[in-house]
Amino acid sequence: MKHAPTLSVLLLMIAFPLLGGAKAASPATSTTPTTAPDATATLPTKAQAKSMVTYRSVVMQDLGKNMKLANLVAGGQIARPQDLPGYATVLASAPLAELFPAGTGPDVVDTGAKPELWTNQIGFSNAIKKYNDATAAVTAAAQTGDLPATKLALTQVGDACSGCHDSFRVEDNK
Repeated sequence: MKHAPTLSVLLLMIAFPLLGGAKAASPATSTTPTTAPDATATLPTKAQAKSMVTYRSVVMQDLGKNMKLANLVAGGQIARPQDLPGYATVLASAPLAELFPAGTGPDVVDTGAKPELWTNQIGFSNAIKKYNDATAAVTAAAQTGDLPATKLALTQVGDACSGCHDSFRVEDNK
């Protein structure tokens, strides 16, 4: 049986376009936007901003879970290479730029994102591009079943995530 993306990602892929997000597209043909939040967009209400923070938090947690699962398989701890394309699809389908619209920053609502995410649009766009490039490499490697290449590509995704978090996420005090 092939891996099915987690429920929250499936809901994201179906519901996000209906909530005013990106147009629906199949993961194989979709391109995740690499542009930073639009400062000229209509600002959400405080309740909408809180909902978006909750939504993006769940999406990010789900991406982290898929990374962990993919790394277990690519690292050889779990013998289910047929699951890797599903994990890669989930990782590559994340609409990261669209999860951080104007009006959802720390000046409006409690969020783990730094203000720089909204003020350094070029830096954030570059971070998203690095992530998208890395997830494209994971997708390509996962399709071939090459575990070492997939593991290497997953390392690049992890580096992209860490780089973005270092620049744009408030450090956890755990």
